[in-house]
Amino acid sequence: MRKPFDLRSFWRHPSARVAFADLAPGMLAMAAWGCVTGVAMVESGLTAWQAVGMTLIVFAGTAQLASLPLIAMAAPFWLIWVSALVINLRFVIYALGQRDWMVGLSASRRFLHGAFTTDIVAASVNRRLASPPEGFEPVAYFRMGSLMSWVSWQASSVLGIWLAAQLPPGLGLAFLAALAILAMLLPMIKDRAGLACVMAAAVTSMLARGLPLNLGLLLSIVAGLLAAVMVRQCFKDRAAHSTGGQT
Repeated sequence: MRKPFDLRSFWRHPSARVAFADLAPGMLAMAAWGCVTGVAMVESGLTAWQAVGMTLIVFAGTAQLASLPLIAMAAPFWLIWVSALVINLRFVIYALGQRDWMVGLSASRRFLHGAFTTDIVAASVNRRLASPPEGFEPVAYFRMGSLMSWVSWQASSVLGIWLAAQLPPGLGLAFLAALAILAMLLPMIKDRAGLACVMAAAVTSMLARGLPLNLGLLLSIVAGLLAAVMVRQCFKDRAAHSTGGQT
């Protein structure tokens, strides 16, 4: 007889704590995209309650965003369903990757766990399984990651639905999309080269924003790459000089 799920013991599980440490930085990006999706649902014509219902039932950001234009166009239900299905076929691959360590669960529990699978959790579990810590239990890891993802997505989507009614007209998605990109970029800044890259690209984009054909974007990319290479090379030279001086 299987024991019922105990939330308190699960929260104290070492693998659950590892999942929390691994996935906490990525929740910022997920929350930003959830907020964008919440605004998009309202701007596509859904009422606030319809948008809340969609985010609670669907729980798939790409499927939601792909379905919204079709819903706004009053497309047939089968077309909306097929579009969401095709986009989410990648979860079949995720399921194959989770098969070995989910096999001990009952069919109903495997179905429930599969419904809460997200890209970030599936990738993180596979990464940990490649080099697992001592006593690692992927089910506990997966449950913590899925719980974090669900709470982050639902809370941010509801926030986006609320913001859709509060933001000035015309600002909406453009403003939140910029925040989403920033949310993804900030966790990637792990050294001075990364910081130099972001700063150089940001300054260049502001100075060159009036150029035609979006040339400012190209210049920003080049400036960011050059800044990162120069800073990294500078620190390599300093390290080599310091090592040479000591020997």
